[in-house]
Amino acid sequence: MSSKAKRSASVRADTGRCSGHQGSFGAGESVPPNHQAVLMPCKAATQKEATEHGAVKDVKSYGYDGFRWLSGDEVSNLVRTSLEQQFESLPRPPRPFHELLSLHFVARASSNYLGELVAAEPIVVARILARVNSSLYGTRAPIERLGQAITFLGLHSVRNICLRYLLNESFKLANSSVKKTLNRISEASSIATDLAERVARRLELEDPASLTTQVVLSFTGHLACALIEPSTSNSEAPTGLLQRFEQQQASIGLAAPEVGRLLLISWGLPKQLINKVAAIDRVLLPLEGPPSPTSQSAAVAFLCARLGEHLANDGPNKPGDFEAWLKSDNDLRFLASHFGQAYYVGVVQTISAPDFLEGIRAAVKPQD
Repeated sequence: MSSKAKRSASVRADTGRCSGHQGSFGAGESVPPNHQAVLMPCKAATQKEATEHGAVKDVKSYGYDGFRWLSGDEVSNLVRTSLEQQFESLPRPPRPFHELLSLHFVARASSNYLGELVAAEPIVVARILARVNSSLYGTRAPIERLGQAITFLGLHSVRNICLRYLLNESFKLANSSVKKTLNRISEASSIATDLAERVARRLELEDPASLTTQVVLSFTGHLACALIEPSTSNSEAPTGLLQRFEQQQASIGLAAPEVGRLLLISWGLPKQLINKVAAIDRVLLPLEGPPSPTSQSAAVAFLCARLGEHLANDGPNKPGDFEAWLKSDNDLRFLASHFGQAYYVGVVQTISAPDFLEGIRAAVKPQD
């Protein structure tokens, strides 16, 4: 098949809808009740081909080793429209998800208010109770009431469980192979969020709730890419984040962080929050300018997300192994520059402490 034919089969220019799979919904089509969302890849065989044929415009060069980070603002309307139409087949997060992310909630957060908000989602309540009664906490007697669970776990911990579960509900798929990938990404998100809570306490960060929220949402694009093009996220995909992003840009048009950014915009989340989430995975690339509180916050979130992914994939979690991972993982090569050397040393010492690592090991297989 010629390259022109391949492009024609891959993207329908008349609708912007991707083809090649069954079960997608075009513009104007409604999604049947209880339909399991199936997203379709918008193919661009290579970044060079995408650029030559208008899928990418005014590309700005970032990063290293020839990698170009493409933002959602730099791709063509065809790619954006195709992705946005695919987002329509995903269930939108329910009202409690948006409420938990609102400044209104943060301002008046209380155990009673959270309990009232979550009570409308019985499956979420069940997940919270399963978490608090897991072997991780070793409670003396079963905790059977939501209010007790919130008091025991803490308001922010329960909020994070709710956010993760409500987010994951938008990425349901019947295909068993893709479900396995989604479960692995969800587990990484769970571990990363737990890490972010612990790191925030150790470093005495001013706004731990904001940090953990950003970590949860930073996995949105990774979940979406697993549906759009499973080969970019499954067990056969590259283990390195940079290589995965390159593959996603070549096959989908954008890498996971930018796909996530567009999806969060379509869900109507606050712009300031979206920008902070989008900045996390850019820690993969060199920092332009000196480190700042903004770059340091993104670096903490990035480190927690990468370590969560590392542990979800059965990576070593002993002190010596952890330190070796920090030094050898290519995706962390610019991490210190985003922190600043002194801050970086302090963070590494904090999360390398034996008692901290013991807590990590206990939470690697959470029961929520």
